[in-house]
Amino acid sequence: MQPFVQPGDVALIRRDKLENMRSGDVVLLQRGNHLIAQRIGEGDEFDSENSENASGPGEQQECLGQIVRLQRKAEEIDLTKKETPITALVSRILRPARWAKETLHLSDEASR
Repeated sequence: MQPFVQPGDVALIRRDKLENMRSGDVVLLQRGNHLIAQRIGEGDEFDSENSENASGPGEQQECLGQIVRLQRKAEEIDLTKKETPITALVSRILRPARWAKETLHLSDEASR
């Protein structure tokens, strides 16, 4: 499975504390010199002062904030909208139709 945030993505970060995050939120963590995007799951325990998950001895992790939007090539992805599995499936099925409509500059009336 490929990570949701990919190299080359531009992220909009909303500064917030880790204790204000909910399950399903994608957060940006800094561990030493590394930036890590991670989705918070049910029961995940993060300590922003010192973490067992840190890369090396004595390394601390700091929550920089919640990733709220990604810019990937010409696509904008809003991470604050919670999709259900069925809406995600429908979105993926309709994506080629939206692309064709935008590329061919079809109007809504012409497609009916």
